[in-house]
Amino acid sequence: MVTATLLAGCQWEEEDYDQWHKTKAGRTAYLYMETNMKSLTNIVAYTQMFRQYIRQTTVEGRDSVNALYFRNIKILRERDLQHSQFFYNMLVKNEYGQILYIISFFNTSSTDWKIDAAVSSGDGKLYYHLQVKDVDSNQWTIEKSWSDAKESTVVKSDSTDATNVCNRLSRKAFFMKNKPLTVTWSSYSDYPHFALKGEGELESCATPQLKLLYSITQPFEVITLPKYLDAKNLRSSDANQTYVSSYEGDLRLIAIDTIDRTTDTYDITLTYDEIYIKMNDIKESWQR
Repeated sequence: MVTATLLAGCQWEEEDYDQWHKTKAGRTAYLYMETNMKSLTNIVAYTQMFRQYIRQTTVEGRDSVNALYFRNIKILRERDLQHSQFFYNMLVKNEYGQILYIISFFNTSSTDWKIDAAVSSGDGKLYYHLQVKDVDSNQWTIEKSWSDAKESTVVKSDSTDATNVCNRLSRKAFFMKNKPLTVTWSSYSDYPHFALKGEGELESCATPQLKLLYSITQPFEVITLPKYLDAKNLRSSDANQTYVSSYEGDLRLIAIDTIDRTTDTYDITLTYDEIYIKMNDIKESWQR
């Protein structure tokens, strides 16, 4: 499997026992996909939090939403001078005060929003772009969503071409481009809880390139919950919190070697604590 060899070239950290798994390449491919998917689903969750905030018509209403969601988040109203319009920036920090997400919301007086987000991680900084319809309904359509890279604010360079940008990113960095996605909201929890279905592709920034095609065959159930530094501070007014999304569901993942166009196909089932990967007649489980 040439594709498996290409996956091994941008290796994920593994335990020794992983060497005995025949679906190791499939798990590596899934982890690349999961990293990008979690960024996307986190942006969707934060968008729902912000929508609840901005749709409040009283100070008391906004204060209640702020107390529920935004203990570690700052919202700023900004002005886009180029287009003479206002927009909102959401700054999401981790427990160390480092900014993980900067999410910009446009056209918030309508039901069709444009969203741009800068996501910082160990892989570098990636930029996600979403166009969302019907944000005031319980079913959203994300008509377009994709990610790309821009000039790093940390590493200065006179050149902004794609090759140099990729050189500053981790070998694990992938660019995502999705077909229309459907988000169906649940009232099960006070925190964002939704089902996601759709398909898309990811392409590695590193050379030689690896392409991953994914299709969600059983809708992902995405649950977003606050992660507190200390459980005993759960009800403390100064508890520092960030949010963590987890999901379950089924997908088909196709890894394509862009050198000779060989492909490997994996059928994957996600549970709360296990990943089941099937390739041809081989089926193995991994801990999440």
